[in-house]
Amino acid sequence: MHAPRHDYLYGLDLIRFASAVLVAFFHLGFSTWASPTSGGSKLIEGAYTLPAFAHFTWFGWVGVQIFFVISGFVIANSANGATPMAFLRSRVLRLYPAVWVCVPLTALVLLAEGLTANLRDKTIASMLLIPVGPWIDGQYWTLGVEIVFYACVFSMLALGVFRWIEAFAVLLAAVSGVFLVAHAFFADLDFLVEGKARVLLLAHGVFFSLGILIWLWSQNRLSLLGHVAVAFATFGAALQIRDHTLGMSERVTESPFVIGEYWAVAVAVWAASCLAIMLSFTMRHAFDRLSPGILSAIRAAGLATYPLYLLHFAIGVAAMREWSQAGLSPALGLFVVVAALSAAAWLVSGVAEPWIRGWLRKGFAWGEPRLLASSRWSGFLYRS
Repeated sequence: MHAPRHDYLYGLDLIRFASAVLVAFFHLGFSTWASPTSGGSKLIEGAYTLPAFAHFTWFGWVGVQIFFVISGFVIANSANGATPMAFLRSRVLRLYPAVWVCVPLTALVLLAEGLTANLRDKTIASMLLIPVGPWIDGQYWTLGVEIVFYACVFSMLALGVFRWIEAFAVLLAAVSGVFLVAHAFFADLDFLVEGKARVLLLAHGVFFSLGILIWLWSQNRLSLLGHVAVAFATFGAALQIRDHTLGMSERVTESPFVIGEYWAVAVAVWAASCLAIMLSFTMRHAFDRLSPGILSAIRAAGLATYPLYLLHFAIGVAAMREWSQAGLSPALGLFVVVAALSAAAWLVSGVAEPWIRGWLRKGFAWGEPRLLASSRWSGFLYRS
């Protein structure tokens, strides 16, 4: 059981987990049957539809945009005062253990389903977290975007300019926001928001920027220009969510309603989540009244978020198909499968990840003294 920490933002763990569940409900409860172009269409085999749930599941993809804001907040906080090597180590220890468990599990399911096209290359690229893929599962594209953002922060630390983090956030909001405005008028710019080009942060930079700016606000370090950037980033984020909704509306041809008419719902869910992120800081002491057991459970949910996100798509769709083909209610199956995936994610985060992370720490303990022995690398990676 985790010891309670009065400085820990337990609210962020709740938002993280809720966002992962939103994404899972979107994929398993909407996109796989509503969109013939969905990556899960080959797995579902027409086994089920859930039109009665559509109004509550179609916007679940906005959980990704929520993740990006949280990432901006958390990464800025973790990088503050860290050396480049400490930051790099923390990211490796956070990202790779879950991937090394979840990718092989997904590969086994795809192999069993006969979906072997490019499976070896997808597995290797995903295990190595190559930012441009190819990915073993559709949702992994977000990891490439995250890694590019991490690389930007790492570069600032390595160059000794992390004190300019607000300037970076303002610049990111400006570049990404201007691009999103331009994209709203010129559809020819689609090539910059699709495929490998997504790692350029043009479409999603506003979310990371907003997360950084919220962190600066929580530290009483947000300038007047920063407040202006918050407004611009928020506008750009709403525009990105609106444009994504309209674009997706053309692909979900089996939806019982035109989702493009409800883009404001997705914006509202995202905006409410951003407010919750801010409240997780301002009201953090409210969690002090909870028992250590409850706080430990909240922390466990936060840790399970990442493996849940990695596991839910191919494995979840295959499970939903089998459940439905057995004659069981797909509506009930949606909750059962997401709960089962959450339990599996809890095992990954609580058992497998700590074991792998322990070996990785030993690797760093062996390698870092050798880096320190080289003045060339020590000045670059251990800059304070």
